[in-house]
Amino acid sequence: LAGLVGWARQRLEAPLHVDALAARAGRSPRTLHRRCVSAGTTPARLVAQLRLERARTLLATSRLSAKEIAARCGLRDGAQVARAEANTTDWPSGVQPWTSSAPGAR
Repeated sequence: LAGLVGWARQRLEAPLHVDALAARAGRSPRTLHRRCVSAGTTPARLVAQLRLERARTLLATSRLSAKEIAARCGLRDGAQVARAEANTTDWPSGVQPWTSSAPGAR
């Protein structure tokens, strides 16, 4: 899956459907799903995880707005990122995502 993950990371702003992921991996959608499940995820969860990882990186390293970050990560809007991150506890001390205390928050 490593090659597929690298390919997907370069295309997070675009729709990443399982058929396209499977074609890139040279597998059928069903086989890709089975390989993901054996790695503890699904194709959809894998893409969602990559999108949130990119959003966290941009939040910590840029001055982009939540809307701009969402667009660059293939997410609907900043609120979607905030909802997904609501239970994240690995933020640096004193930083809450999507609030005025986050670096670059607007």
